[in-house]
Amino acid sequence: MIESSRNVYSLYTKIGALQLLGGLAFFVRTKVGALVLGPAGVGVVSLVEQFVQLILQLSAFAIPFAAIKILSKAHSESAEAFKAVYAVLLRLLLILGGIGAAVGIVLVIFQPGWVRPSITAYSPLVAIGLLAVPAMILHGFFRNVPAAAMQPMTSALWDTITAGVMATTVTVGILFFREVGYFVGMLTGAVTVSASYYLYFARCFGLSMTRPVGSAYSLVKNNLPFVKLSFTSYLLAFVTPLALLVVRTTVLQHLGEATAGFLQALIGISLAINLLLNPLNGLLLTPLVNRKIPEGEKQLNAATFHKKLLLAVAIVSLPVILFPDVAVIVLYSLQFQEAAHVLYWFVLSQAMQQVVGVYLALMIGLDLLIAYGAVMVVAPIANAALAIVLVPRLGLAGAGIAALGSTTLLTLGTLGYLHIWNGFRFDRVCGLGTLLLFGSLAVEGAFVGTRPSLDIFNFLAKLLVGIATLVLMLPISLDQDERLALADQLGVARVLGFVGYRRQGEHRIGKRKDRL
Repeated sequence: MIESSRNVYSLYTKIGALQLLGGLAFFVRTKVGALVLGPAGVGVVSLVEQFVQLILQLSAFAIPFAAIKILSKAHSESAEAFKAVYAVLLRLLLILGGIGAAVGIVLVIFQPGWVRPSITAYSPLVAIGLLAVPAMILHGFFRNVPAAAMQPMTSALWDTITAGVMATTVTVGILFFREVGYFVGMLTGAVTVSASYYLYFARCFGLSMTRPVGSAYSLVKNNLPFVKLSFTSYLLAFVTPLALLVVRTTVLQHLGEATAGFLQALIGISLAINLLLNPLNGLLLTPLVNRKIPEGEKQLNAATFHKKLLLAVAIVSLPVILFPDVAVIVLYSLQFQEAAHVLYWFVLSQAMQQVVGVYLALMIGLDLLIAYGAVMVVAPIANAALAIVLVPRLGLAGAGIAALGSTTLLTLGTLGYLHIWNGFRFDRVCGLGTLLLFGSLAVEGAFVGTRPSLDIFNFLAKLLVGIATLVLMLPISLDQDERLALADQLGVARVLGFVGYRRQGEHRIGKRKDRL
């Protein structure tokens, strides 16, 4: 996939380090919100923000996500084509964002019957949040511009900058004005990030929305796969936030504002997996499988990426699975500790989302866009339906089980379609490794993670279980040369005196190249 194992882990490590910095910014923002607002305030903010995200997704027509396909194609053609596509899409998104914000504010003012009273009760907060939509709609689009130009590190760097700016403005807003300040900070940060992005691209890439270009209609007419991907992703962009809104309001109505705040804490902690791992898929695998290469090579790239991803998923998931009480206290506060025992359901769901994301990217690369839309729409609908049934009976655990159940359904549907209609054969190592990893995480979450972490015996036992799991995943995820390259990059080889072994590995790799 990349020139060498060492280059692979150099790139992965750099992107991971940048995402870790972004995660620290998110941690500060989350921690301040939890301490200042408390469970009830966090519940209110999460509910309003979910409605804003729903309007944002409805307005964008999935263009920011689908842009990676058309931008990559244009970049491979010529610099002028790339600039023209950028300008047309940027203008279109600004118009759509303005319309979406206006429509959302009108809905809140006139309060039609389908808009829940729990939303309209916080109309001022909703209005401020909606004003940020025209700027926020550009964030996803801007991050895909360098990725399409084969500069994933630039996208990763801007992800970190975006996280830092948004965390700073939102944190300051919370400290001074509590819930209102949260959305004022969100508006300020969104505008600052989008303006900075635009100026950077204008200076470093020569990109501008003022250049004379063709119409959006011509662009759409000449790029039908882009239209299909936008349409199918748009259905998802509508259904997913709506399903999460249903889950949140179900918890709010049956369990109260404080428990809705607990739910936000569980979702927020589990989403850290996405924060750290999504860029690997979006910036490395997705552009790769959308290039003009044979279908078999795309499948091989997906399987190879899957094996590497298993180790990354284990590294990111295990601390939260094994030490959920510590994670809740550190990221939020002692007030949220009551919900820690069900955190592993949400973590498993997000971990599964990372794995199935490999094959969703493959479906996009193979232009199986209708099937992609179908499986992606069914999953959030199942999440909402399961939550309505399970939350009144099982509480927060019901919401977690619903999330994991819907993600499992998405995984089975995706792999089943690829196998039946494209003859895709799931790599045996990937399959066994995935079953082993998720089986281990589930058992550890249910029987090990629920024990108090601050007890010294429990702490050491959890630590040993985590190390054992990682050691178990190493030979599944990495071959011998890759393990050697990773050890060398981390400095383990020198520390353990394996320099000679490293040189033997390099000599072996050189002999293979000579034979080829």
